[in-house]
Amino acid sequence: MYIPQFNPLIRKDQKSGLFFFEIRDNEGKTVAHQSGFKTKRDAQNVALEIQQKLRQGYTLDRYTSLYDWFQTWYDLKIRPKKKLYQETKKNYQIYGETLKRLFGDRAIVDIKASEYQRVMNVYGETVGYDYLSRINSVIRKTIKLAQSDKIVIDDFTSTVELFAGKEGQKPEDKYIHSVDDYHKLIRYLESNLKYEESVVNYILYSIAKTGMRYGEIIGLLDSDTNFEEYYLHTHKRYNTSTWKWTNAKNDSSERYVPIDNKTINILSKMIQERERINSSRVVK
Repeated sequence: MYIPQFNPLIRKDQKSGLFFFEIRDNEGKTVAHQSGFKTKRDAQNVALEIQQKLRQGYTLDRYTSLYDWFQTWYDLKIRPKKKLYQETKKNYQIYGETLKRLFGDRAIVDIKASEYQRVMNVYGETVGYDYLSRINSVIRKTIKLAQSDKIVIDDFTSTVELFAGKEGQKPEDKYIHSVDDYHKLIRYLESNLKYEESVVNYILYSIAKTGMRYGEIIGLLDSDTNFEEYYLHTHKRYNTSTWKWTNAKNDSSERYVPIDNKTINILSKMIQERERINSSRVVK
């Protein structure tokens, strides 16, 4: 069998000073690329890992495990997407871990529709419909990749019905239904702002008053507040899943959000309270 070499090309971006790699097949078509590496070695390590898996993809067959086929699908279809956020890519890896738990090293050809239905029924008792549907979708796309490689297997997802044990949140429960309800929420939060006990109500209050997203609010620094000019400057996000800072998605996501006097007073008192508490807990 003729196997392309997929030799990676490592380069340095002159503007950012960061390294990136590109992997092409023997016809010159780009099959993988990724940027943002601080060192050439970091870029090489990731590129060589992908190169190895790309080569292995040409030896995959119907007796290869469903999980290995998923990893090939991920490396070819998800990992190279530059516009896909790292958090989203991490979610796909979590789907893969779930798939591994459910099917282990079972060969993709050995999984029958009836078995697949049973596995999804049992697993569905522990998760919501949305997550169960995502797992099923990833598996279906993995099968499609194998079939497109001329691997003769049945699509055991084609007849599955998904039954989730946990009910998803109803649409009507996700929103505030009236102006009166909104003002009730504001009044409740204003009456229950106790920084020493919890910062949660301050976060909820700020979201309700500004319309900013959760990641935007917790990504605010003191330097992003301008109480004299009555605005908050949002330009970074803080991801509580990865514990990392990220930039705004695009230029329109970086903006100046107006705030009123009451919000300024509450945030000012919160900052003062935070400084008081932090100073009293300094370890000497």
